[in-house]
Amino acid sequence: MTTAAKKRMLKGLAFVGALALTGIITFFAAHREQVSISIGDDSESQQSENKVANEVTIEDQVQKQSDEESLPIQKKEFTQFGDFWIEVHTEKLDLKAPIVNGISKDDLKRGVGRHLGSALPNPDKGNVVISGHRWIPGRNPAYSAFRHVDKLEIGDKVSLFQGGKEYVYKVRESKTVSADAVEILEQTETPQLTLYTCTPLFTALKRLVYIADFVEVKNT
Repeated sequence: MTTAAKKRMLKGLAFVGALALTGIITFFAAHREQVSISIGDDSESQQSENKVANEVTIEDQVQKQSDEESLPIQKKEFTQFGDFWIEVHTEKLDLKAPIVNGISKDDLKRGVGRHLGSALPNPDKGNVVISGHRWIPGRNPAYSAFRHVDKLEIGDKVSLFQGGKEYVYKVRESKTVSADAVEILEQTETPQLTLYTCTPLFTALKRLVYIADFVEVKNT
């Protein structure tokens, strides 16, 4: 092979090598871009999955709230009532709970509580003020004694039992007041009953109040 032929062959090999190198570089550049796009898609997919996970968490919380709102009035029934208790029996509410004298934390572990400054049941005058828990966690029935008291309606009857007598009251008003409203504790010239508990459910932001007028007293 002549020297000129050898030079032409070397130039050809160099050209082919350059083309091959260019192809390799182009391949890896394209592959790198493809990998980059793939990573971007995975990132977007992960963000989407995170969003779905967050939405599921919110749905779980809503479901939990719904489940809590379907809790029974009491997790187990009271077994002792002493000589002072309250009863309500309507189509929407079936309530029976002991009444203790006082509304301290310890008092409300034993039932619903009568404010010590308020009247005792009687047919003459005075406001009997009774407070109870609507729902707090625990197996104690006192922790949910007034769980569904919001189902009381105007015209419903509420009975207080004490000293061998049943004092019957009829609901005439329901309202929501601030947590520090003291007017509901005021005594009255006519006999009445005031029931109150926390609202909205699972909060202590305000007070749900029912006012009932005395109707009659019966011997039991």
